[in-house]
Amino acid sequence: MRFKHIIPFFLTCFLPLLAVAQFTYEVSSQPDAADVYLNGVLQGKTPCKVKFLWQDVPDSGLVFRIKSPDYIDEVFAVTEKPRQIKTYRKVDLEKLRPHYTLDSASAMIEFDKLLAEFATGKEIGEVKDYRTSTKLTWDGFSRLGSDPIGVKTYDVLGSTGFNTPMKESLQLFSSEKHKRKTARFLLGAKVTDLWIAMTLYTGYSRVYDSEVRLTIEWQIFDRSLNKVVLQSTSSATEKHRFEGEPSDGVLITAYGEALSKFLANGRLYDLVKNAGTTQVSDAPEPTEEKAETAILPVKAQKFETNPEMIQYSTQGCVTISTDAGHGSGVLVSEDGYVLTAAHVIEGVNRISVVFSNGVELDAKVIASNPAYDIALLDVAGSKYKALPLGVGLTMGLGEEVYTIGTPGDIELGQSVSKGIVSGKRKEQDILYIQTDVSVSPGNSGGPLLDSKGQVIGIIQRKLIGNGIEGVGFALPIETALKQLKVSVKE
Repeated sequence: MRFKHIIPFFLTCFLPLLAVAQFTYEVSSQPDAADVYLNGVLQGKTPCKVKFLWQDVPDSGLVFRIKSPDYIDEVFAVTEKPRQIKTYRKVDLEKLRPHYTLDSASAMIEFDKLLAEFATGKEIGEVKDYRTSTKLTWDGFSRLGSDPIGVKTYDVLGSTGFNTPMKESLQLFSSEKHKRKTARFLLGAKVTDLWIAMTLYTGYSRVYDSEVRLTIEWQIFDRSLNKVVLQSTSSATEKHRFEGEPSDGVLITAYGEALSKFLANGRLYDLVKNAGTTQVSDAPEPTEEKAETAILPVKAQKFETNPEMIQYSTQGCVTISTDAGHGSGVLVSEDGYVLTAAHVIEGVNRISVVFSNGVELDAKVIASNPAYDIALLDVAGSKYKALPLGVGLTMGLGEEVYTIGTPGDIELGQSVSKGIVSGKRKEQDILYIQTDVSVSPGNSGGPLLDSKGQVIGIIQRKLIGNGIEGVGFALPIETALKQLKVSVKE
């Protein structure tokens, strides 16, 4: 048979077969075992194979409905003949959530953070395959993720009817008539129990069955009253089948389910509804009145050369390590007080101080002033190599200054940069020392030193932009101490 006759022969023989071919729709879902309805008739539970002849399909097409208790139905239609004999369809059912009707001017809720204070090495789950079982152990907050948790929190709060800063940010432009409000209520969460189990379902494509069980303690902080006004606990179990490498997806979903259960009890709704439309707007957050901290003075040293001064000063400069990254700091008292930038330690769960000799010790926050981006930490112990305090506000233009910190990678601790005082700049009524010393993100919180090795300021930020280089800013040491209520003993 010649080639030109093959195509007509194929069309004549096989197209009639395709017209009466049996098609298959294989439907799977998250969660498993959801009911599959085809044009109102139950076909089975997911994963479910639905077979049909296209010639028997009504003119309106096929309508699939996937149903599961406590989930919103998923509906999809097939109105055109499938191009393939077998079609796969995966649906992720959305959980049913309570929905409350609140006025758009009602008090907003802002997500603060998720805490988990398990001991390092605590068993929190297991991974099984055909031959082995591997324990999962706690290795830090990073396992839970942070940004996805925040996104999930606002998604659940918003879909339930609460006002959040995410709804506020939907407006493209702000004006004097529409100033962004500060949320009155803060939502905090703490994981008190966690178990993650993963079992290899099929080895060829590495499909896992996973299950996450967690319990979360919720707290609501009222900024107007400056105290926690609501506490509650909820638990959730989430099962999921996934292909490929494990991810945080099922954990995030379980968190969202636990949050939905907390909201469903109605206590937060009652709290917000009874709070009326009171907002904390265009006003600083109320802060707890802190007692003044007195630190011991550090005796100034005399140096013959700049290298000698720098070698001595590196002993008092430290790296601030947190579960969110790192920054720099400086010892300002022999009994363990450390100054750093507030944004370095803001919203973190773990803070430690790494010394020039590699020793790492836990630190606690004694005082913090976000408005001035300055914080005071304390490390247990004494007889540290602290640096003396100078006078930053009287530094003249062109005077030599230095910074010692941890730019970029944490392995670059005690890196030295030299420059001059370029000017004094006021921003939002705060006077800063401008300098051209090389400043990178990891330098934040490190000291600005004069030629005598005295701390005259705390590095906070640099200007970034096309053609802009060598413009950094430090908060004068006098301002830092005043805003933290730190005094030096006579």
